[in-house]
Amino acid sequence: MPTELRWHPELPQFTIKAPMLSFIVRFGPEEMRVDAELSLAAKAFATQRHRAKAVDFIESIVMSIGL
Repeated sequence: MPTELRWHPELPQFTIKAPMLSFIVRFGPEEMRVDAELSLAAKAFATQRHRAKAVDFIESIVMSIGL
């Protein structure tokens, strides 16, 4: 699925945007928060396994950019 990574111009956060869902990743010195915005279709198909894969994906991005 094609995705786009966008950094916020002022806040310590980035967005991973895809056609069916987006993740907004906010981070600070001691914690990271992820908010997911899912389309209705994506909500219908979301399983615990999908959530775990999403967490792994976001963690790999965070590690690769050194946060």
